[in-house]
Amino acid sequence: MATIVINAVTTGIAVLVLIGATLWLVSRALPRAARQEPALDAADVDSTLAHAQVTVSWASGTRQDWDRHVRPVLARQLDEVLGPRRGDDSRRVAGELLFGPMLWPLVDPHDAFTTRLDGPGPGRDALAAILDRLESA
Repeated sequence: MATIVINAVTTGIAVLVLIGATLWLVSRALPRAARQEPALDAADVDSTLAHAQVTVSWASGTRQDWDRHVRPVLARQLDEVLGPRRGDDSRRVAGELLFGPMLWPLVDPHDAFTTRLDGPGPGRDALAAILDRLESA
């Protein structure tokens, strides 16, 4: 029973971090004039929440699930943080500086898993750590 409660709390925290990071990144990307009048309706919030929940659930899946569903979302978020598209080498350097040597391979879109694709993926803790780094950038 305690494990179920802990998993539910962990999932809730991961979803909130993902939503918070997404909203924060969107607010940074919008021009100042557009930020003054937020126009989020309930459907947009529900859609964003549903997308975040699905992404978090994939993080707990296999390595292949991570590559197909989580890595592309993280790569898009990284593009938002880094700004205009850069060369692969400068993106790699910026990613290594931002995430460090342990987390960057989980975000790098050119470093998909090649072995044990049906093995457990990095998990929600790794996703939370990556989102924390993105939020602090």
